[in-house]
Formats: sequence, C-alpha cells, structure tokens
Amino acid sequence: GLTQGLTQVVARLDAALALPPAAELWAPLGPNAAQQLILQQLGKEPNEAAWLELLLTKEKQTARKNVLTKAQSTQVAPDVAQHLSAAAQHAERILKARKAWRGRQITEALLVWAAQVQAHYQAAKHARGVVDFADLLKHLKHVLGQRDEALTAWLWHRLDTRYRHLVVDEAQDNNAAQSQIVQVLAQNLLAGDVGGGTRTVLAVGDVKQSIYRFQGAQPQWFLQLRGLLEAWANPAVTVQLTYTFRNSPAILDVVNAAFAPEPIAQTVQAEAAPWPTHTSVFTTRPGRVELWPLEPAKVGEDNPCAAAAVTEQDAPCTSAATPPRWLLAEERVALAQPSAKLRALQKVAVWLKAQHAAGVVLPSTGKPLTWADVLVVVQRNGTGQLLAALLKRQGIPVATGTGQAPLVVRDGVALVRFFYNPHDNLALAQVLKGLCGFTDAQLLAVAQQATEGPDEVAWVQALGTDDPRGICAFKASLPPVYGPAALVQQMVGWWGLNLADFAPLLAWAEAAEMAPIPHLGPLGTLVARLEAEDLPAAPATGNGVQILTVHRAKGLEAPLVILPETTRRMHDVQDALLWGTEVMLFKQGQSISALEDELIATEAEKCYSDGLRGLYVGLTRATDWLVVTGWEQGKKKNPPPEA
Repeated sequence: GLTQGLTQVVARLDAALALPPAAELWAPLGPNAAQQLILQQLGKEPNEAAWLELLLTKEKQTARKNVLTKAQSTQVAPDVAQHLSAAAQHAERILKARKAWRGRQITEALLVWAAQVQAHYQAAKHARGVVDFADLLKHLKHVLGQRDEALTAWLWHRLDTRYRHLVVDEAQDNNAAQSQIVQVLAQNLLAGDVGGGTRTVLAVGDVKQSIYRFQGAQPQWFLQLRGLLEAWANPAVTVQLTYTFRNSPAILDVVNAAFAPEPIAQTVQAEAAPWPTHTSVFTTRPGRVELWPLEPAKVGEDNPCAAAAVTEQDAPCTSAATPPRWLLAEERVALAQPSAKLRALQKVAVWLKAQHAAGVVLPSTGKPLTWADVLVVVQRNGTGQLLAALLKRQGIPVATGTGQAPLVVRDGVALVRFFYNPHDNLALAQVLKGLCGFTDAQLLAVAQQATEGPDEVAWVQALGTDDPRGICAFKASLPPVYGPAALVQQMVGWWGLNLADFAPLLAWAEAAEMAPIPHLGPLGTLVARLEAEDLPAAPATGNGVQILTVHRAKGLEAPLVILPETTRRMHDVQDALLWGTEVMLFKQGQSISALEDELIATEAEKCYSDGLRGLYVGLTRATDWLVVTGWEQGKKKNPPPEA
C-alpha cells in the first residue's frame, strides 16, 4: 500500500509541475553554429557559458530585458535582437524547469525514505502488539464508518443506549481525523431519539485561538462542525461568548482595536464575520497596556538610550575568566557587541526587577507584584532560554517545569552519559561548559592537549586534577561502588544545585536500579531510557516568573504579561516542505514553478493567520497589565498586503 501510494503522489506531482520532456529539458542550451557567429561578432568566446552570460542576468538567471547594448546592436544584423530575446526566454524557462526537476527529485527521495520509515515503524508496532494515538483515531474512524458489520452494529447499539449527550470542548483544536469522529458521533445522536428523552450535542470553542496547525488543527474543521450541527439539530442555537472574567477593560480595548479592522477580523476568524467585541465583567477594574519602542538593530550616537542599555552591572558576563555556568553561546557573542535581541530582553529584565522592587499593587489581587504574577510569552524556546538567563542575573527566579527540562538538568543528563561512557567527549564538553564553567577557549585547549603527542588520550586525562571543584575532583569524591541515584544526588550536592529540578531524573535513576537491564546494568539502563525517551520537566516551582511559548501559554493567565518577541515576520515560510491537496514539494524558492509559487503563497497566508491568532492568544493572557515590546529585525522587508 505504501508503494502504491508513493507512486500516486509522485504522479500527481509530475502532473502539477508539467515539466518539459526530458529531451528538451536536458538538451544543450547553445550556442549553435549561428549563435556562435553572433558571439564572435560581439567579441565573446563561442561557448555555452558566454552565451548564457549574454542572455541571462548574473544573480537571478532571468532573461535580460535588453540583451544587447546600443553599441552591440550596431555590430549584428537587425533581426538578431529579436532572436536573442527569444533565446533568452527559452534559456530562462529551461533553467527554471531544471530547478523544478531537482525539487521533484528531492521530494521523491523524501517520500521513498518516509515510506521505508513508516513501514519499519508499523512492523515494530505490530511485533510489540502496540498502537499509537494516530492508530486509535484511524481505527475508531474506520469502525464507526462500517455500519453494516455486526461488531459495529453492536458498538452503535451500546452508544445509543448508554449516551444521550455529547460535549466537545476546545473544538477548535481538533484535527481532521478527530473532527470526522466527532461529526459521526454527533450525527448519530441527532438522528433521532432512542427510548425517549432528549439527545443533545454541545460544542464549545474559539476559532480565534486555533493555533495548533502543526498538529493538524485548522479553523475550517471548527467552522464545518458548527455548520453541520446547525443543519442537523432542531432546534440549533449558536451563542457568541463575548464576556470575559479574565481581562481588565483597558486590555480588551487594545485587543478590540487591534483586531476590529475587517481584513484582520476575517483573517483571524477564517470567515467573513465582524469582530465580536469583547467585554470585561469587571467594568471598573483598572488596567494598563504599555507599548515600548522597538530596540534598534544598531546602536549609534543618535540612540544614546540603546547604547546605555547594557551597563557593566547588566552585562551578560563581566569577567570572561569566570563566566556563569549557565552562560549561553549567544551571550558570549554579545560580550563584544550585544544584539538588538539581547538588549531588548535585558531591558525587560531590568524593568521587571524595578517594578517588583517598587511593590506595585495589582488591581486583581490587591497585593504587591510577586514573581509568580508574571508570565512572559515568547515565540521560540531559544528566546525563552536567553531571557531566563538574563532574569537569573538580575536575581529574578524563573519557574521551572514550564514545558521542558531546565538547561542545568540537561547538563546533569550529559554527566550521566559521560560516567557511563568516559570516551563520550561531546557529553563531557557539555558538562565542562555547563557545570564546570569552562569557556570555549578552555574547551579548545583541552581538545588540543588530548590530541597532542604520539598517542591520543581521552579528554578526561587531559584535564588533570588542578581544579578542586571540577569533574576530576567530583569523580574522586564518589564511593568505590555507586548507583545512578547516588551519582545524581552527589552531583546536585557537589555543584549546589536545586534538587527539585532533578526529581524526574532521580526517579528514573531509582527505577533503573530496581529493574536493570542485565547486560547494561543500572547506569546503562538509565542511559538507554534517556536515549529513548524525553525526560519530563519537574513540576513548576510556582514562585518564579513563567516563560512559555504562545502554544503552551494558551489557556493560562497572569496579572502581568510581557510579550517581548513581536516583530518576527508572520508570513515567513520556514518549513522545507510545502503541502498542498494530495501533493507535497520540497521548497527551493519563488519563481521556479507555478506549483511552488502557489504552495508558497498558500502557506504564507496560513502563517500570517497563525501569527495573528498567536498574537490574540498572547494579548488575552493578561489580567491587569500588558507589556508589548520587541526589536528591529535588521533589513526591513515589505509587509503582506493584509497588514
């Protein structure tokens, strides 16, 4: 089935690309004898390189508007200019077709690879007798659709006699398979009463918060379900929930003003409908919205505020000899010339510390601002990690367990891997840089020392024992016989870390000791599990600033919400694969093929819609206080027409 499906997809791709025949596609582009004569008349070498250089622009490889200059036109026959123009158009078309063919070949290779992975994955599941979540949806949809089979008839009988009401919450987050299952169940419930009594379907959702497209959720499924329920149910009631118990009126005023313009309202709601004006039930509650100026891309004499933003006190590292163990690579680069991103995030950290010190009283709680009252919503995890480091330098606690294991825990995992395999230099490098505070220069020195001489030695041998708090001293502090749990506990105490952060890793270590794999032992069992599974994050501490991506922040709220990352172009297409209706294509760029241009344009529109919905979700997390800021992205580009 996979092979047949692969053949069908490639056939549809070939039909959509409509490439020239192979004989034309790979035929030499010239010059022929007559064209060689033209090149000689113009004083150029009579070869293909000179011919294409004459016809096409150097950078974009497109046909020149005027192939000949006025001086060159006098050197050739009058009809030559027309001939050259036609040749230039032909060369441009063939070169683009060759690029399109390259994209087609890469796409087919990806499909072949994916089919093999899928086949092996299916075989592995079958051998172990397990199914995944996608299988559950697939098989349930299949069973519910086979009404004529005895097993399915029995299932529908049980559903009819046991359930009379269907409630669908967060309906905007359903993907295509989930939506089809909900539709089948709803249609059956609303087809008629069985045994008396009312049968109802209640679907609750907000299409404006449909931001999980990477999981298959799209607004169209929500709107389709709403339309079907209105057609099937008698009576059907649609209620707009416009009152909120979360936001102050000031915040909702900004939200309504930002999204009320007709093009934006229709984009966010995925239909031609006016913006449903949001109203707060707390009509007299004070609120505050701050829109900060963008941090400029470059710091100059005309911008003294930006130049003074990074002081010695706020700098990422005031001493290159003793950098903090959680120093990030981007911050090391920023030591020489801080980026606009770093300066903007530093301003957030300094400002937040000042507001906390001032004891600002929040209207919703009636109490001074605490760190737990702050939620920072970012677009990318990397931005959140950088901001977390900057907040820690200001003495601001950051809540852990907000979706991924903290950086220091990942350093601890690297330590476990190194103790299982002392030749794992990559794991050792992470330990040295993260836990021991090595700089890049010190790491390079260790690597060089390990490779000098006639015989290559391990990095750990090249370290020596001079550092009393380093990895060698730590190794010497361990008892002769120890298990993975003791290793983790000793590491936490040795480097003065927070034991609560390491609770999941410690639990896995204890489980490995209780049921070790015979040929691996307890430590090897723990490493094997770390290789196969993602370590869960520790529970949130609850006493620090939360930093979450917009997808993880959905459904949460906080008195003070900061949006520091708001200037990324929303219509940028980041993915390397473009998806259409029953077709996919490896992305190379615009103006290569009509199919690729169409897919890029469609994806750009979806990215723009996703960005606006993400902005809506971020803005509406704030209860009392909202701060919106960002930084210039360098070279300015034209925004989409909708903006």
